[in-house]
Amino acid sequence: RPDASIISVLATPVDNSFKCLLTTKKSSELFTIRVSELPAKKLPYSQRILEILVTRYADYSIYHCDNRKLPLDLREIEFRHSQNISTMKIGVLYSKGEESSIEDLFGYGKEDASESYNKFLSVLGEQINLKGWKLYRGDIGAEPVNGVGKDYYSYFTVFRGIQVMYHLAMWFNAEQHRRLIGNDIVFVIFHEEGAAPFDTSPLESLGTVPQIFCVVQPHNGRYRVSLVCRPNIKPFGPSLPEEYSFDAESLRIFLLTLLHNGYANALRQPPMNRLFEVPRKASIMEIVAKYPLETDKEKK
Repeated sequence: RPDASIISVLATPVDNSFKCLLTTKKSSELFTIRVSELPAKKLPYSQRILEILVTRYADYSIYHCDNRKLPLDLREIEFRHSQNISTMKIGVLYSKGEESSIEDLFGYGKEDASESYNKFLSVLGEQINLKGWKLYRGDIGAEPVNGVGKDYYSYFTVFRGIQVMYHLAMWFNAEQHRRLIGNDIVFVIFHEEGAAPFDTSPLESLGTVPQIFCVVQPHNGRYRVSLVCRPNIKPFGPSLPEEYSFDAESLRIFLLTLLHNGYANALRQPPMNRLFEVPRKASIMEIVAKYPLETDKEKK
């Protein structure tokens, strides 16, 4: 089949069940087959399990492989194409409520930053010097952001083991807006307090990669959050409380949780799913080709 899958089964039952792992281009899913489900035949476990799988996955052409090297190749798939997110890039835009185009959003420089915006950045993470930075860089190159100076900076944090690099549009030049911001999937938009409602129409000009936008606006010393997503994005949590405002610490936890979940969601939906599914599918197909169905003559 064009979308081949691999099912691996532990040879020995645990608590009267065989633990199984279904590896597909989309995910790896655990399931069990109880010993009591097996056909009552005097055959090895492997053959009786195969009978169940052939029935359960009738649309597939299933065959048995007993090569001890196969589990090592499956482990390599999970290593190379893990579903676990360990790094994340987040684009950060600034809005005064007066923008009618993406050029307006990109037109702000560091000198335009308000005190409330700088305070908000300290909620997101810590300012770091990228010169000699050894942790996750979020694709920011080794050269100063604007091509001058010995030191150059960004904002970074670690959230629940995930290294997060922020792409601050205010600190980038036009080339970095295109190369970095244009390839970010999730965004935070800081919307100044008291500004007119945020106009989402300029976001269309960012292209097809950006998928999720969290608009954060200060409100009486706290923060309100709203969410804008592309139509293809399926609902994800945590839910946004109506008319609720966050203090700084609760905002950080809520926002990063929301962006992480949204990022994981976007990677499973078109068009971004190709970044995960295409290379993972290719690795599965390589394994299928490496361990073909053996005929009785070949087994001898």
